[in-house]
Parts: sequence; structure tokens; C-alpha cells
Amino acid sequence: MRDECVVRLLFESGGRISEVVGLSIGDWIAEGLSVRARAFDKGSRADRVKVLRFRPGTSKLLRRYIDGERRRYDPGKHGLQDYVRLGERGVQDLHQVPLFLTRRGTPLTPKSFRQTTWNPACAAAGIAADPHQARHWFVTACVREIFATSDRAGDVQRGKEALIAYMGWRSGEQVLRAYEHHLKTEVAAAIQDRVHASMDRRVRESVAALERGEVREEQPADRDGGDSPEMALLRKLLK
Repeated sequence: MRDECVVRLLFESGGRISEVVGLSIGDWIAEGLSVRARAFDKGSRADRVKVLRFRPGTSKLLRRYIDGERRRYDPGKHGLQDYVRLGERGVQDLHQVPLFLTRRGTPLTPKSFRQTTWNPACAAAGIAADPHQARHWFVTACVREIFATSDRAGDVQRGKEALIAYMGWRSGEQVLRAYEHHLKTEVAAAIQDRVHASMDRRVRESVAALERGEVREEQPADRDGGDSPEMALLRKLLK
């Protein structure tokens, strides 16, 4: 259950692996135990300066994990409400309580997650991937959604600014340009795929017509469905 929580957070929040496994129980409690958790950012010296957001289903899974699997390895055998009460009474600094634990009751680290969970799963699936690619997938999906749902240039710009702020990028526009270039490449490839499919269909139709002897060698284009000069040339080449 712990590993599922971590993987969900990676793909749903766009957080770095260090940010996700570095979450504390206090980071989640501070945001109301809902769909947000505070996290440190790259270069923030462990200060909680950003917020990771995830789906309600993952929030429910986190509760189950803390009260079930995690509780078995917790040094004090505490569940979520136990920690809430300890925090309210000022008995314990919950930002020092790691959200994710190993079976030894120690904090989960990026290296441990890669070695014990991520790498074996990728090997079993026959793929080569790093946890950081989940972050790239998240950003690409967000950029695609911004362009797909925005009707005006102003809406696109506001969406991009919101994504830059969420990701905490210092050179946001420069980073986004790389993703936009990738998206435009994908769009161009999709257009080419459709053109190629149309070409294949027309070639198959032309060859079939030639084999049936239904087409004259030259047939000028007209409004009644005659050939275009391009298709007449194609038939001549195929004949």
C-alpha cells in the first residue's frame, strides 16, 4: 500500500521523488488531511514552501496506509488520529514524523524506493524509466489540457502561469517552451499519421480499381468525382 501511495503521488502531483518520499505526517495534517500536502522544494533547504495536490482517492488510500500498514512499523504504533492528538497537545513535532516508513521503521528514501520498488517493477514490465519521468508525464498532460480547454490566448497564458506557480519553476517560461515544443511535435506527428492513413486508403482504392479495369489511364478532374491530376499521376506510376 505504501508503494501504491508513492506512485500515485508521483503521477498525480508532479512532485519530485525526493519531495514525495520526504513528506511528513505534519505536512498532510497542515493542509487539512485532504488532497494537499506541504512539501519542500528544490533548493528550499527543507522549508515547506510548496504544496503538492493529488486525487481524493489517494487521500483515502493514505489514511488506510497510516492506520494499517504504516502503523505496524511505526515505533510508537500510532495511527493517524494518535498523531493528530499528539500534535494538538504539542507533544510532538509532526513535521519530524515521516509519512512513509520502511519495514525497519526508518524513513523511506528515494534510493530505497528506487531499489526495492520502482526498478523491480520496471524490470518486470520490460521498460526503462526513472521516477522523474512521472513528473514529465504530469507536466505534459497539464500542458496538453491547457491548450485543449482554452479558447483564447489569455486563457492559455493564465493556465501556463498557474502551472508555473504550482511547479515552483524559477525559469517557468523557458521550461514550458520545451514542453510546448514536445506537444507541437506530437500534434504534427498526429497530423502526419492521419495524412499517411488517407494516402494508404487512396492507394489501396486506386490499385483495386486498376485491377478491376474500372479506371482509364487519364481522367481529368471534374465536379462529378473525377480524378485529380495527382491521382492520375499516381495511377500511371502504379500501372
